[in-house]
Formats: sequence, C-alpha cells, structure tokens
Amino acid sequence: MWWFIRAYFKHFSRFKAVDLEIQKRVSFEQQSRQQIRDYQLQRFNQLWEFSCTHVPYYRALKASHHLPSHFSALENISQQVPILEKSEIQKAPELFRADRPSTGFWTGTSGSTGTPMKCYWGQDAYLESQRDKYYCQSLFGLSVWDKTANLWGYSRFWGRSLEQKIEYLKIRISEKIRNKIAFPVDRIDRDKLRKWYRQLNQKKIIFLYALPNLAYLLARANEDQPPPSCLKLVMVGGEPLFDYQQELMEKVFGCPVAIEYGTIEAGLIAASYPDSKLHVCERGTLLETLPSSDGLFELVLTNLRNPDFPLIRYRIGDFVTDPLSFPEQGTATLSPVIGRVRDVFISPSGTIINGVELSEFFRTFPEIIQYQAIQESLHKVFIKVVCSPVLSEANRHKINTKFANILGDQVEVQVKQVDQIKSTAANKHRFIISKVAMEHLNHLRPE
Repeated sequence: MWWFIRAYFKHFSRFKAVDLEIQKRVSFEQQSRQQIRDYQLQRFNQLWEFSCTHVPYYRALKASHHLPSHFSALENISQQVPILEKSEIQKAPELFRADRPSTGFWTGTSGSTGTPMKCYWGQDAYLESQRDKYYCQSLFGLSVWDKTANLWGYSRFWGRSLEQKIEYLKIRISEKIRNKIAFPVDRIDRDKLRKWYRQLNQKKIIFLYALPNLAYLLARANEDQPPPSCLKLVMVGGEPLFDYQQELMEKVFGCPVAIEYGTIEAGLIAASYPDSKLHVCERGTLLETLPSSDGLFELVLTNLRNPDFPLIRYRIGDFVTDPLSFPEQGTATLSPVIGRVRDVFISPSGTIINGVELSEFFRTFPEIIQYQAIQESLHKVFIKVVCSPVLSEANRHKINTKFANILGDQVEVQVKQVDQIKSTAANKHRFIISKVAMEHLNHLRPE
C-alpha cells in the first residue's frame, strides 16, 4: 500500500517539482561571483519593497531612519539598514508578519540563545528552504525518497492533548509515505543504541539525519560493529559538530558526516558539500560575517525566501572563527559555527535524557523568559529561571515533578528565580548543562 501512496505523492504532490528545483540550484552555483551578487541584490530589493509596504515593523523602520526605497549595491544595505535584534521580534512578532500573508504557519524557536521566539513561515518560502536541503543532499547521491532514519524524534507530541496526538500521528504518517523512520530519543540507553544500529542494516537505511550528540552516542555504543551496509551519509545539525565526534562517526558509520546549519526562523543557511566545506545557501540567504572584539565573527542574516515574515540583517546569535570566503565562481563558504551546545543529562540509573525533551518542557511555561538546567552531580540539579511575573509555587512544583519523573525521586532539584542568566563566550545560551555526562558515557562503549 505504501509504495502506491508514495508513487502518487512523487507525481502529484509538491514533491513533483523537486528535480526541477534541484537543477535550478545547480545552474545558480555555476554562476560567477558577480552574477550571484547581482541576483542577491535584485532579490533583496524585491523583499525590501514588499516589507516597507506590507510589514508594520519595516514601514516604521524606513520612516524613522529615512531609508531608501531601493539599494544600488549590497554594501549600501549593510551600511544603512540597522541590525535586527532577536528581542525586537520576541516583543511583538505580529509586527513582522505581512498584513496580507500568504498561506503558511506560525512556529517557534527552542530558545538556544536564551528565549523562545515565534515566527511565521509562508508555505512557498518553507518549501524553498526544504528544497535547498534536498539539493545539498543530492550532492552526496541522495534522493528525497531514499530510506531515511531521524535520530531527532517527535516524542514531545505523544501522551499530551488530543491535538498534539493528532499532530504526532500526522508526522508519523508523513514519514511513512516519505520512506522515513524516527527513533524515539527522549530516553536512551546502551541497549537502545545497539538496537537502532542493527535497524540501520535491517531497514536498509541510506541516510541518517541526527543531532550531533545523539549520532556520536550511536557511534560510540557500536564501535565493535561493521559499518551499516547501505548508509551513504550522516547529516547532523542543531548543534556544533566537534572534530573528535566526526572522526569516530565516520569510522563507525563508514560514510561521510556532513553538517547542516540553519535555524527555525531562517531555514537552511549553509551545509557541507562533498568538498568538506560549509557552503552558504546564497540563493535564499544574504549572510554577513561582522568582526567582533574577541577575534570571532558574528553572523548577520537576511532571509530572502520569506517575505511574509521578513528577517532583514537579523542577528542570529552565532559566531564563526573566520569571515566568509568568496570564490570566483559558486557559493561562499563558512568557517565552523560556534554555539548551540546542548548537553544530555544522565540519570543515576544510567539512562541518557535528551536535552530536546527538557527544552520542549520549559516552553510550556509562558512566564519563563529564560531557563538553564545544570546537572551538578548524578543526584543534584540546579535550575535557574528568569520570569515575568514571578514563578508560581504550582509551576515550581511542576518543574520539580518533571525532573523527578525523568531522573528519579532520589535526585535533589533546586529551582531558583534569577534576574539574568549569563551567556557563553560565543553569546549562546546553554540551557542544558551536565557536569557529569562525559565521564559517565564510557559505559556505552562495547565491552
């Protein structure tokens, strides 16, 4: 049955245009540097004109800063248009949505830079970002219909409201149609990691899409196993990938490990190519690397894809080690991205708790502006929250109950309301920090 449904979607759904869209990106990347800059300038001016006419925030910005209606060079944009701070969007996201938006949906960020944020995606813009992903995967010989495993998970929907359960089922049905499976990663132990690795072979998985920490755990628990026979690529995103992780993963999985760099609000920004460089999606994004006082370079982005919720010169909150590199032909390349470090928690019994589950949990409290959970030891967790208004005793109890459920009743949990939570040197907010995780992960290694 599923092959018949899949055949229908290949020829009669939005996926029928994927091959054509991939070819457009091939042609784009064969252009000279000047041709790419001309394209970006033209597309930016279209976005700017629309934004200043239909988006309340930019109408006011243009008037207050006496900005032009048209820019003659990319350099003029960075010189004249002020940087957009995340806090501006967090205060009033509705001011950034077009007054007559196209069909689309609201979504939200996880808050890796400190505070969750709402944003709106037009359907066409979302599809463009997805097709940028498919293009990057195609460079490694992958098709959008290849058998895929997600080591990311959607367990947050299950066991809650009826609406969330329906959403969970819709995602699972969509995955089945698109030849995908998802591993439930909220609770992890060595037996599950061994089981999932066996399933890569049993289900003939070609493409593994994962958080770096989780893919690393999977590799670490299966160092004594031969590489999966069908696996062509491991693509990781959402967190930095460290050299020691990539080295082990490529050895165990027996295939390239590539990086996908993007955000919920901006879509795909850059991705690894077979040349091992991180290439910027310049067809849909205009990226700047601005020098900072500590020798790093700050990323500022304009999302050219999404006029329904324009992000123009938006400060992402990430830093890179070097400025953008521009070749004579093809797309710019990006140095390693610093930030988004999400730890895992370890329960006294040895169970690994994925940080994604905790981030989803804290998003359910509207009064919590920022949070940080620190595992001081196997039996002690310290939680900082920035709230407006104050955190109620009922919600304080909910937080204690949640951590008791996932870590065990014997774990002491302290919740403290604070005025501010300090960011890392890379200006990222580490919302999950475990001081004991690494020393307790050795048990994952094969005996």
